[in-house]
Amino acid sequence: MYIKNQTPLTNEQLAAVSPSIMADHAHERVSNRYSRVSTIDVVDNMRELGWMPVRARQMKVRTEDRLGFCKHEIRFQRMGDTTLSKVGDETLQAVMTNSHDRSSAFHFNLGVFRLACENGLMVAMGMFNEVKIRHVNFEPDDISMMVEGIAEGGKKVAEHINAMKAVALDNKEQEALARASLNLLFDKEELQLMELPPQKLLNPRRYDDNGSDLWRTFNRIQENVMKGGLRYYVKAGDEVNSKIRRATTRQVA
Repeated sequence: MYIKNQTPLTNEQLAAVSPSIMADHAHERVSNRYSRVSTIDVVDNMRELGWMPVRARQMKVRTEDRLGFCKHEIRFQRMGDTTLSKVGDETLQAVMTNSHDRSSAFHFNLGVFRLACENGLMVAMGMFNEVKIRHVNFEPDDISMMVEGIAEGGKKVAEHINAMKAVALDNKEQEALARASLNLLFDKEELQLMELPPQKLLNPRRYDDNGSDLWRTFNRIQENVMKGGLRYYVKAGDEVNSKIRRATTRQVA
């Protein structure tokens, strides 16, 4: 389970919640072609770059021999970037997934997360950078370069988000952005047969997304597009036997 706080975790705390993080060799079932990525070495590297581990967990396994090698996840955060003072606040985090038994590739995501409730549950708002490496035929320097790229990318993402928050949009500008999103979601012929007002993409699904700045407008549109469920009407049949039917936008996988 997650350690429910946002303070840096020591190696002892990481080992307690996820023993696989500390593995110094791969599981015996892997082949000679398997290239191990040392999780704790990456953790130390991230610390040197200013990113501290704040949460960790590992998957449940059926056999005890995999407990110290199975898939695990660590979340990193730059201390002082965002204060989670209330529900709805945002934080920039890097999420690393790894294993030492072939159950997972080495995977790194950089994204924005939001505190969803008081017990520490975090929900993803958007992923901005992603790296995935198979445990086969790679050089240790590749991992170091990738980690440095993720860490540096976080600074740029934070600057970009702050810039978006500083841009205020009026109603017409918000609607124009939503209409442009519909043009990306459907082709021209489909849109001609549909009755789906752009305003539906602007409706907030949670209170904290209310606002007229570019960042909140972008988040409302993105969530409505990605999660689907928007009801609309569409014309069917020819000009003589045309009918109007109800439809719902699909979730984007």
